[in-house]
Amino acid sequence: MKKVTSIALTTVTLALLLIHSPAQSEQWVTDELSVTMRSGKSNQHKIIKFLTSGTKVTVLEVDEETGYSLVRVGSKEGWVVSQYLNGEKPPREQLADAKATIAQLTDNSTPIQKKLADLETKSLNQGNEIGSLKTSNQTLSVELKRIRQVAGGALNLNEQNHNLIEKNQMLQNDVDLLRAENERLTDNTKVEWFLNGIFAVGFGVFIALFVPRLAPRKNHSEWN
Repeated sequence: MKKVTSIALTTVTLALLLIHSPAQSEQWVTDELSVTMRSGKSNQHKIIKFLTSGTKVTVLEVDEETGYSLVRVGSKEGWVVSQYLNGEKPPREQLADAKATIAQLTDNSTPIQKKLADLETKSLNQGNEIGSLKTSNQTLSVELKRIRQVAGGALNLNEQNHNLIEKNQMLQNDVDLLRAENERLTDNTKVEWFLNGIFAVGFGVFIALFVPRLAPRKNHSEWN
């Protein structure tokens, strides 16, 4: 009874596997020299095609009982032993793909490396330019400070010059006033001397004319 039950469970399991097996999936022939694709599920069936290692096939059906899988390669369909199929590429094919990927990445990395080198050179040049700009900025700052100092001194000199001009103008005004006063005094002195001269001449004329008359006259008898 137990043996019958076990056989029944095995049959049900196989049936479920056949029912739920994927309708189509992509797999590869394992790393063997060649695999025969036959018209049926046994070695007695006609060979349709020899599949070399790494050949990509499409699995249409899996028969767990016979250990064969129905596959399609291009336009042909046939049965191959399931153990020769694998969900992954064979190591040889993976290695070839890896080499191709590395080569492609190497080819793609060359422009990137060149661009990176250009960016590094550009960054270095920019760093040098920034250093030069900083040096120029420091030089300009020192020059600006000196110019400000000179400008401040020039402003002070200008202010002092302006003050001197104002003082000079005031002194010139004083000189003009003194000169005018001196001229006025000179004119007054000249008038005074003129008047004094006139007075002296008049006084001399007065003495010459009137003083002799004031002296006492002598009689003629006194002279005789």
